[in-house]
Amino acid sequence: MFELTTRKRGRTRWEWRVCDSTGRAIMYGWESSRLAARYRAERALFLLLLAPNRETKTAAPSNGQHARTRLPPF
Repeated sequence: MFELTTRKRGRTRWEWRVCDSTGRAIMYGWESSRLAARYRAERALFLLLLAPNRETKTAAPSNGQHARTRLPPF
């Protein structure tokens, strides 16, 4: 689960963050308006959800041994 946050930092700066379920920031940035910060946070979340999962996948061959395969980088 992901969480979007926006905070006012100073008079003209808004901070946005996309955090995971543990509260760790995955993506973050600064904008000059609250509306722009909210838009950037939602766009970052959309792109994060759109990206394929790049974790290591485990496959079990027919001979009973376990093999690890990795997806190639872009």
